[in-house]
Amino acid sequence: YNCSRDGWTWYADNKDKDKYGYIADGISGGQHIAISLSGGHYGKVELSYVVSYENFGVALVWVDESIDNVHKEGFCSEEADNVKTGMPQRLVAIWDAKASVPKVELLGKGLNEGETNKTLHICLTPRSQNRKGTENKFKLLGVRVY
Repeated sequence: YNCSRDGWTWYADNKDKDKYGYIADGISGGQHIAISLSGGHYGKVELSYVVSYENFGVALVWVDESIDNVHKEGFCSEEADNVKTGMPQRLVAIWDAKASVPKVELLGKGLNEGETNKTLHICLTPRSQNRKGTENKFKLLGVRVY
């Protein structure tokens, strides 16, 4: 269930227009999506997203009880190529191989079984100068709770 999506769009960005995902794109970052969650049996939250060799960036992810972006004026508006104290978990969509492929990652902090009123947040951070390409994109493929 999608709660809020500021700057994220559901579309297929590949040549054949058949690989869909929620996509945020912007050099200055700050795009934010909030998705309501309910805890699964094992308390795990799995995120799948695209990693690529150019034009992709770093997103931050966290879970809380609000639909609001508590990091809008903080971490979501700062480059996140390096870990900083107190920073939410990073989702790094950058790699060296000349291909774009899906990656699956578990959220560091899970949910208790049946836990409700939790919101998953993802925000795209600004593009840093040391990346390949001129764009700054993040493509979320899926969220799974189990």
